[in-house]
This record gives sequence, C-alpha cells and structure tokens, in this order.
Amino acid sequence: MTTPADLSTKLAAALEGRAEDEWVEVVVELAAAPEPPSEPSEAVSRGAKIAALKRAFEEASTPVSREIEEAGGEVLGSAWLNQTLKARLPCGAVEALAGLAQVRRLDAPRRLTPED
Repeated sequence: MTTPADLSTKLAAALEGRAEDEWVEVVVELAAAPEPPSEPSEAVSRGAKIAALKRAFEEASTPVSREIEEAGGEVLGSAWLNQTLKARLPCGAVEALAGLAQVRRLDAPRRLTPED
C-alpha cells in the first residue's frame, strides 16, 4: 500500500473551508526521479542523457496528468528538471491526487523572486 503524498501547510491552509468544486492551483512533485542511462558516461552524450531523462519524466507524469484531467482539472505546465507539474483542479480532487503512487508532495505555487 502506498502512503499519501505530503501536503504542504500552505496548500492545506488554502484548501481549508473551501467547497469541493472550487478551483485550486497545485504544484505536484513526482515521487521518483528517473534514472539516467546506465551506459558508461563516455558512451552516452550529455544530450542523449538529457533526452532520456525528459522521456522518463514524460512517462512518469502522463498517468498523473491523466488523473488531473479526469478530475476536471488541467495541467498548466511541467518541469522535467525538478520533476513537477503545475495544475489547476477542483479542491475535492486534491485528496485523490495525493493518493497516487507517483506523487510525492503537493504544494501551493509560489512566486519566485530574484535574490539581491
């Protein structure tokens, strides 16, 4: 049996008191980063390794994307480098998403600001 994904305190607070049909944006962190190709490093170019990592992320994220869409939500973006999806979905669908084996953590989106 898999354990549910961790919900950040920020996302848990955002969900509190909201109706199940209200929309929420979430950042979905996938549970397992794909492994790079196992051939010796000199035999596989950097570009080939990156392409393999992107393909592995696509394969791992597809079932999660499908679940989001089946819940009536939409995937707004993805980042293969940090293994995340950004999505918008009904609040009532967050618990099911957290229960997927491929999902490690759910968080609320944050605005990135440059450091001084």
